Parts: sequence; structure tokens; C-alpha cells
Amino acid sequence: MNQIKKIFDFYINSSTHVALAIVSFVVLTYLDLGFAIDYDVVFFVFASSVTAYNFVKYASIAGFKHIELTSRLRVIQVYSFLVFLYLIYSLFFLSLTSLLVGFGLVFFTLLYTLPVLPGFHNLRDLGGLKIFIIAIVWAVCTVVLPVVESEAPFVIDLQLSAYFVIRLLWVLILIIPFEIRDLRKDASHLHTIPQLIGVRGAKFIGFLFIAVSFVLFHLFHPDFRRFSFLFMSGVASVLLFLSTEKRSLYYTYFVVESVPILWLLSYFIF
Repeated sequence: MNQIKKIFDFYINSSTHVALAIVSFVVLTYLDLGFAIDYDVVFFVFASSVTAYNFVKYASIAGFKHIELTSRLRVIQVYSFLVFLYLIYSLFFLSLTSLLVGFGLVFFTLLYTLPVLPGFHNLRDLGGLKIFIIAIVWAVCTVVLPVVESEAPFVIDLQLSAYFVIRLLWVLILIIPFEIRDLRKDASHLHTIPQLIGVRGAKFIGFLFIAVSFVLFHLFHPDFRRFSFLFMSGVASVLLFLSTEKRSLYYTYFVVESVPILWLLSYFIF
């Protein structure tokens, strides 16, 4: 049982789970917009997600000397390095436009992590921006990249714009339970949604985003999978309702981040 827990913890802590969640959103984009799935993009997004998340999480603690932490971190470092090697290899299968988008995301990740602004450690420290930075990066990675790399001409129309906003809203929905859990830990200058309007207000915003995304789907993508959407809306609503400051890390880092994966699986059920 202890060994299973170690494997599960590695799966979570190595950012494999969140990478699969992001990849699920990528595949959903292909299915929703009617494009053929480009597995080069899928594997690129997986590799870049693992690399970026592990860089953000572990760049500042890689030098810690605690024996237990170092032994676990070393395994993650080896895993991240192997994934990074594949990431470099995958670049040769992408178009120039996709590479430019990818490099833009890399630059954004560096600004998000490294101290670049006077008076702030990084972009995460800018009050009220953290949640939107994450949402924009996820939306660009899971909507713009697949569309750019598809054979269809890249045209920014109302349908694509609405779909981008829908994805943005859903990432924000999934981030709210994290902000509720971290309410007592987050510095006051971060101005997270629960800090500004309380836990109930944050949950209400999440429910509102679900409703708005349904309206956008209905107006601009009337042939969307309604049963899958309603099912996942129910799941997300329950997770929002049950979110508290006392929830464990597994609740957010595994259960909440499983929503995109479950959404993709629901396409093969409903």
C-alpha cells in the first residue's frame, strides 16, 4: 500500500496528472471544432506542460538539502529531464507559427516564475493577475495551438473567439477550488477571488462562469455535446460546492484536475 501511495504521489507531484488534464482539453478542442487530432501537438503539449509545471514548482527548491526531499526530487528531476529531451525533439514536428506561440508561452512562464519586476518576485505576485495568467496560458495552449497547427485556415472569428472564452472560463472555474483551499496561506497582496469576495462569492462566480459558458456554447457552437457538458457542469458544481479551506491537496491536485480528463472520457459515453 505504501508503494502504491509513492507511485500515486509521483504521478501527482511530477505534474503528469495536470499535463494529462491539459492534453484532454487539447483533444476536446479537436473534437469540438471538428479537426483531425494531431498527435504531434498532443505529445508536445504534454511534454511542455510537464516541463513548465515542474520548472515553476521546483526551480526554487532544487537546491534544498533535506535527504527525503532530495531523493524524491531527484526522481522528478530525471523524469523532467527525459520529458524535456522529448520536448526538444517534438519541436521539429511543429510549424513556425506554432513554435512562435510556444516560445511566447515559454517567455510568459519565465516571467511568471522568475523575479523580473522591481518590488515583485514575479508575475504571480501581481495582485489579482495570477488566476488570469494561468487561464490565458491554458487557453492558448489548448485552443490556439491545435487550431494553428490544423490544416484549416487560421481565422479569428466569433466561433473561435467564443470557444477561447469558454475554455478560459472553465480554467478559471477549476482554479477557484485551489484559491479557496489556499485562502489562509496566500499573501494578502495577491488579491485572489476568495480574498476579495469571500468563499461563497468565489463559488457563485464559478457557478456563473458555468452558466455563461453554456450560453456561449449554445449561441456559437449549437451542435456541442450537451449531455457531456451538463454532466461535467454537475461535476464541477459539486466540486465547487464542496471546496473549503480544509480540503487536502489530493482534492485539488487530483480530483479537481481530473475534470478535463473526465470530460474527454464522457465524449465516449454520452
